[in-house]
Amino acid sequence: MRDSNKPLDALTVKRHKEGVLADVPPHQGLRLKVNKSGAKVWMYRYRTSDRRLLQIKLGDYPSMGLSDARAAFLEQRAIRNTHGDPKQFAAEQKAEKEKYRADGKKKEFLFSQMVAQYLTEMIEHNRELKGANEVRWLFERYLKGLAGKRLQDVSPQDLHAHILAIRAKTPDTARRFRAELKAAWEYSVSTGKTNVFCPINTHIGGKIKQGRRERVLSEGELRLVLPWMSNYSLAIADTLRLTLYLGLRSGEVCGLHEREIAEESDGWWITIPAERMKKRRVHRVPLSGTALRIVQSRLGRGYLFPSRAGSSIVVVKKFGHRLVGIPV
Repeated sequence: MRDSNKPLDALTVKRHKEGVLADVPPHQGLRLKVNKSGAKVWMYRYRTSDRRLLQIKLGDYPSMGLSDARAAFLEQRAIRNTHGDPKQFAAEQKAEKEKYRADGKKKEFLFSQMVAQYLTEMIEHNRELKGANEVRWLFERYLKGLAGKRLQDVSPQDLHAHILAIRAKTPDTARRFRAELKAAWEYSVSTGKTNVFCPINTHIGGKIKQGRRERVLSEGELRLVLPWMSNYSLAIADTLRLTLYLGLRSGEVCGLHEREIAEESDGWWITIPAERMKKRRVHRVPLSGTALRIVQSRLGRGYLFPSRAGSSIVVVKKFGHRLVGIPV
């Protein structure tokens, strides 16, 4: 028997043969229903503002898996919280689209209106406050020159030049601006606000690579950081120290197991298997000095940084970027 207080998992969903499975918070309201034919259907069950209990179909299993069903559930719940009954909202959106198609006329839809809709209906409801503020700042800073123009009045050449100008100063910003502008445009098309095709792709603005996220601490910064480690628990402090001393990613340090550490003829070494490395190649790191003392002090328990669940602790993200190794 399944414990109804536990969240759904993929295996339980796959084995379910009859009746209804209900998920638990934070996905309470998501249900998997088996029809008489044996077909499995994902449903969202909710109450309206007048306390009526309704439900809406999200999709069919297995074409819609558990993770996709939860994403669809969160989207419909956001619509309910913002617009009321999702069924009624969908019907209104459909009616608006049909009216627009019947009219056949281009709407006076400006870039500023398109971005405002995207920020209000999508970004503010689906991203954390910090991320939402970053996207709003991005548009406020770099939409200038486009904000007051209609979508149909701006050519692909204009967009290409606009993003190229941003790329000349800050390539990473140009890449993010292009992605968010494309998403805003496609959202406006899908919601029937405009029928102007979005021409933005990876050719508009040229190829833009994400800059390297490498951070080298200065000697002065190290003098501040290393003594401060004593304010953390010993496990966190040791994780951060090894991240600094060895030049590894914090996730690679957190996952260290004593089977990856050995004394060889030329000294102590860490050998991280390919499956734990970002580039899928075996990585070897020599151990000496303070780093070796930290590692040796943590041997004898399997993982160097074990969790209560028996695996390793989660990744430490105190500094935001990868830290380049320093001499021991």
